[in-house]
Amino acid sequence: MRRLINFIRVSVGLISFAAAQRCDAETVDMWAQATAEHIRCHLLYPPNTRFSSPLKVIVRFNVSADGSVSDINIEQSTGIIAFDQAAIAAVETADPMPNPPFVGPNGVIDAKLPLVFSPPRATLARSGPPPSTCRTYGM
Repeated sequence: MRRLINFIRVSVGLISFAAAQRCDAETVDMWAQATAEHIRCHLLYPPNTRFSSPLKVIVRFNVSADGSVSDINIEQSTGIIAFDQAAIAAVETADPMPNPPFVGPNGVIDAKLPLVFSPPRATLARSGPPPSTCRTYGM
């Protein structure tokens, strides 16, 4: 039986995942924060888009024991394809993720991550490659 565990709120949202094993809460929190920050570091706003209120998308993906990502899909859409594609691209380009502290019986963590696109101020909107402060994992 799998149970849903919710943990850690960071700037990109609440990560949740299904797991069959227990793990030290502090270790899980550290992994969740590192993973969310790693994805946030790769999140780019779609070019030439305008919006006036925050847009939320929930991305679902699997993370294997070695940090590789698979089965990326949108669980809840923003309603704007360009933003949904940007969320998927953030997870794809963040691959590999930090190695999870455990995996489920199928060898992966089934993760969900809400990402919120806030209307950017002109000086803060970012497009282009991730900044050099993004960490690389599994290389």
